[in-house]
This record gives sequence, structure tokens and C-alpha cells, in this order.
Amino acid sequence: MATTIKFTGTTDISAYGSADIAKLTPTDLASFSKNQALALTADQMAGFSATTLPAIAGIFKNIPADALSGIPAKNIAGLSVKSLTPDQVKALDATQLAGLSSTQVAALSKTQILAIESDGIESLNLAGVSISNIDSTIFDTLSIAQIAKLSTAQIAGLNASQISAITADQAASFTAVQAPAFKTVTGFDVTKVVPNLTNAFIAALPTKTFATLTTDELGALTEDQVKVVTSAQVASLTAAKVGALGADIGALTPAALAGLTKANITGFTWSNLSGDNQFAALTSAQFAFLSNDQITAITVDQAGVMTAAQAGALTANQSAYFTPANLAALSPKAFAALSTAVIAALKETTTEHIQAITSDQVAALTTAQAKALTATQIDNLATDAFVALTPAALAAISSTVIDEVTPTAFGGLTATQVAALTPNQFSVLKNGANEQLANFTSTQAAGIIAKAA
Repeated sequence: MATTIKFTGTTDISAYGSADIAKLTPTDLASFSKNQALALTADQMAGFSATTLPAIAGIFKNIPADALSGIPAKNIAGLSVKSLTPDQVKALDATQLAGLSSTQVAALSKTQILAIESDGIESLNLAGVSISNIDSTIFDTLSIAQIAKLSTAQIAGLNASQISAITADQAASFTAVQAPAFKTVTGFDVTKVVPNLTNAFIAALPTKTFATLTTDELGALTEDQVKVVTSAQVASLTAAKVGALGADIGALTPAALAGLTKANITGFTWSNLSGDNQFAALTSAQFAFLSNDQITAITVDQAGVMTAAQAGALTANQSAYFTPANLAALSPKAFAALSTAVIAALKETTTEHIQAITSDQVAALTTAQAKALTATQIDNLATDAFVALTPAALAAISSTVIDEVTPTAFGGLTATQVAALTPNQFSVLKNGANEQLANFTSTQAAGIIAKAA
């Protein structure tokens, strides 16, 4: 076909092959008509270049959808996508869709994107697309590469329906950079999504976002995911949500446990605190907030390694739930750190706390603690424990309490200990049969004489 003949809107387009069309200029195509567009074939469309395609944008909607298959992928960049009908968009194959620039894809409407076959969605460059144009019904067709490349602005724009449509493969593709952009993570599927999120993603969630995890979502976290949870994230949780971690509480690092607060520390079951160095990581402030059930659940082994700071944080109320076995397991240093309120509050029956106190612990008793002892406690303190009192501690015992010491226990005191007794203490000791002074020994008397001298 000769090109010297002027092309007009009435020119018989059927007489033009792709080579002839390729020779037409944008100026020639300015008069391209609707009827000519309706007659175009795939072979003819192959003749339009990226330069000439824009010239027919005004009548492009009239081109048969099946004719678009003739456009080479290299020329797709010339398409004015706003001019495409949904059927025309649907007719584009994966190669052609991949040829669309991010600007062209961003210009597609939600309706146009919905028209694309599912296997074609993954060919799109979504860099500039408004995430709201990706309907939730096709969100699961996004490739893992597309998911990983979503911008923080796109992530921030995800709605609840889109979030609920995320697949297991997609979940694993979200990055640590994207994590802070999520406004909420409520709605993540607990089977497909939560367990497949990367550790880096979990660790990168801001506390405000982490706090939106539901109890079911927290329960779905894997042990490895819990290992990377931060103290700030832990602090953002309610008691119920801390409890939702279940046995995986044992996977929290000692550093993460610092996030347990007065408001949430009572949420977990004590037996789940099974990780290395977790017990030792609990601070004195945290100990003071433990529930009665948690105090009771402390094991003998744990009590045996309690620090002085931890022991010193126990409250008088908690002491009633600290088992006798655990009391006996406290190191002398930890025992010496118990507050006077705790000492005074210890149960006073012979079968419980007082009888459990060891001689090594009594030897570490401070004068303040000794002063806090009650008459019933003195009466029930084991003999070998009583005689372990230091002279200073013995002298600190109230004169209204010392008279409850058993004769046997008094008879076991050394001369140095007896010499430490104050005049007021001596004045209340009884001298009758089966009383304290009935067992007064010459050695003890020698101690008093030596003190007087």
C-alpha cells in the first residue's frame, strides 16, 4: 500500500497490513475513526508502535479485545491504559502486562485490575498502584515478589479484607521494613499467616501494632518467633495476652521478660516460665507484683537461687503463699533480705514456715528481723535454729517475746550468746521447773560473769 495517499477517517483500513500501519505517523492517525477501530485485527495491531498507539487513544475502546493480542510487548509502553475497556485489559497476556510501566499500572482502575486473569496479576509492576485498587478477592494472587516490594504507604493502606486474604506464602514475604507500616495486625489468619511471618518481621513490629495482636494470634506464634519478641512488645500486652503465649513464655529471652509489668505479669502460668535464666532475670519490682498462685508455684530449685533483691521484694501477703519448702531453700543471704513485715507475717504453726527455717538462715538473721519475731514464732522455732542466732540478733529479740523460748533451746545457748542478753530480757525469763533458767548452766553463768567483769 502506497503511503503517498493521504490517510483519513474514511480510508479502507482493511487494505492496510501491519507494515502499512507501521508507516503511519501520529499526524496520519489523528483522523482515525471509530469504524476503522472496530475493524482492526491482531495482525494490524502489530503495526502500531509505542509512538503511534497514543494517537488512537480516543477511539481505542472500539478496538476488538482479541485484536490487542497483536501488540508486541515492546510497544505496550505506548498504551493509554485509561482508554482500555475491562474486556481489553482482560485480553492482555502476561508478557504484555509485564510490559506495562509502574505509571501505567498505577493508572489502571480497580475495575480494570479486576478484569485481569489471576495468572496475569503477578506480572504487574505494582510500585505506584494505589493498594485500594487491589481488591481483596484477588489479593491472594499477588506473587511473593510483589508482596515483598509493596511500599510502606501501600502496606499502611491495607484494609481488613485484604489482610484477611493474605496467604501463607505471602506472609513469609513481608519484610522487617514493611512491619512498622502496618496500622494493625488484627485479622491475620492464625493458621496460614501468623506462624509463617519471619522472625525479623515480628521483631520489627512497633509496640502499638504488636499490642493489636489478638490472644488467638499470640497463641499462634511459634517458639522461634517468641524468641525475638522484645521487652517493649511484652510491655504492650495485657495480662490476658501474656497468658495467651502459653508454654512459649519459656521462649522469651531474659531481656524480653523485663517487659513484664504490674499490669500483665500475673497473666502467665508459672510452670511455663521454664527458659534458661528466666527466673534469675525477674526483677525485685516484678517479684512484688506476682500473684499468690505464682508465688505458690515457685519451685524449690528456683527458691534456692533467689537473689537477695528478689527475696527482699516479697510482700507480707505473698509470704503466706511461699511454701515452707521454698522458705527452707532460701540461701542465708536471701533469707537475711526478707523484710521485717515478711518475718512477722510468717505462719506460726509448728508444721509450717517457722519449723522450716534452717540454722544457717537463723545465723544470717539481722537484728531488725530478730526484733520482728513474735512470741509464737520463738516458741515454735526449732532448737537447732534458735541456738544459731548471733549474739546481736539474740539481743534484739523483744523482752516480751524472749520468755517464750523453750528451756531446751535456752539451754543450748553458748556463754557468748547468754552474755549478749539484755537486763530486760533476763528479767522476764522464768526460773521454775521446766522453765528457761532451770536449764541454766555453769558455762552460761561464766559468760555473764565474764561480761560483768
